[in-house]
Amino acid sequence: MGRRARSYGIEVTGLKETISKFQHDYKPKINTYKAKVHKEVADKMEYQASTGFRNVLYSTNDDSITVTSETRANKNGTTVTDIHATGRTVYFVEFGTGSYFPDDNPMKDTYNAVRGSYGKHQGLKHHWLYYDDTLKGVGTVPETYVFGWRGNKTLVYTRGLPAHRCMYEALQDGIELAEKMNGGFRL
Repeated sequence: MGRRARSYGIEVTGLKETISKFQHDYKPKINTYKAKVHKEVADKMEYQASTGFRNVLYSTNDDSITVTSETRANKNGTTVTDIHATGRTVYFVEFGTGSYFPDDNPMKDTYNAVRGSYGKHQGLKHHWLYYDDTLKGVGTVPETYVFGWRGNKTLVYTRGLPAHRCMYEALQDGIELAEKMNGGFRL
């Protein structure tokens, strides 16, 4: 005698209602957590970029760079925070100047940051001279020296400024922090 095949059926009822109830009960908690992660990451990025710009030594009469953030909803309703760096010397510090230092900011193409295309176009040169009364960067910025004086003005020799990548580094650290806070899941 052969064996008889037996079959068992499992009927799942109420699965749709259970999923719906779960989403309803936990959605506010999930949204609160997402907002907390978002704010913490944005605050860290803003602080890091601001600190990075503040700690850069370079020679200029206007060294005020301000970093701010703006949170908004994008087209599909998700929250987005934009980090902005503003100031006359943002490009100089972020992307560097002069052909002496490497052009190593990975975001240079995104922002059309071609050396020599911003400022007085001195960045096309290997070195140049300028007048500076502050002498803030002389001796602290690599390849920047007092060249001489003309009247009461100091003539400074420079090969430019290396890229400091303050915004780029803040972005990379923000992505890393968000991934850690998100349980290791890539955003």
